[in-house]
Amino acid sequence: MYIKSLNATETGESNTNDSYILIPRSLDASDFFGLTSGRRMFFDAIDPTTKRSYNLRFEITGTNEQRIYMLGVFCRDKGIHAGDTICLEKLTIDGNTKYYIRHRNYNNIVLLQKIKGNYVIERNDVGASLLGRPIRLMYNGLAIELTLTFKERGKKRNDSPDEFDFYEATLSSGQMLTDINRDSYVILDMDTNTIREFGQTKEYRIKQD
Repeated sequence: MYIKSLNATETGESNTNDSYILIPRSLDASDFFGLTSGRRMFFDAIDPTTKRSYNLRFEITGTNEQRIYMLGVFCRDKGIHAGDTICLEKLTIDGNTKYYIRHRNYNNIVLLQKIKGNYVIERNDVGASLLGRPIRLMYNGLAIELTLTFKERGKKRNDSPDEFDFYEATLSSGQMLTDINRDSYVILDMDTNTIREFGQTKEYRIKQD
C-alpha cells in the first residue's frame, strides 16, 4: 500500500486541472502496478466503505515522475483537502489482484508549505485568529510558542502565475521554525495542539504464505 498526505496541488486546490498522487522516484511504482511496458495504465480502485469503484490512471510522465491521476471525483466525494491522507492498497490473493482506496480527513489543522525560509498557508481551519499571536504547541515532546506573522506577498516560483501571502514562523526563543524543522510541509494540529509530520509517500509491503 501507499499512504500519503496530499498538498494543495495534489488535491486540485491550487489551480491544477486534476487531483493526483506524486510517488517519489525512490519507490518502484511500476512494480506495484505490474507495469511491464509502456508508461501508463488504467485501473479501478474500490472504496471499501461505499463499494464504489473509481477509475484511476498510473503514469510515468515525460520527466519520469510517477503519478496516480484522476483522483478528482474521489476527492470531491470524500471532501478531501490539503493535509488529508489517502491510502491506495493492492491486494493479491491466489493470483487475483484488486485495488482499494481509503482516506482520512482532518477537521482542525493548519498546513504550512515552506518556501525560501518562510511559509505559505495552504490550509487554515482556524481563520484569521491564528495570525499575529503566540500559539502554544508541542513539538518533539517540548512545549513551544509559535507566532505566524505576515511577511510579504509574492510568487512561489519566478514563473508562477499567482501570488501568495508569505508568513514568518517565529518561536518565543527567537528562533525561526525553519531553523528546527527541515520539512517542506508542516501540519499544526489544533485538536492535539501539536506540530506533526506531514506524511510523505510511504510504501508498505506485507507477504503471507
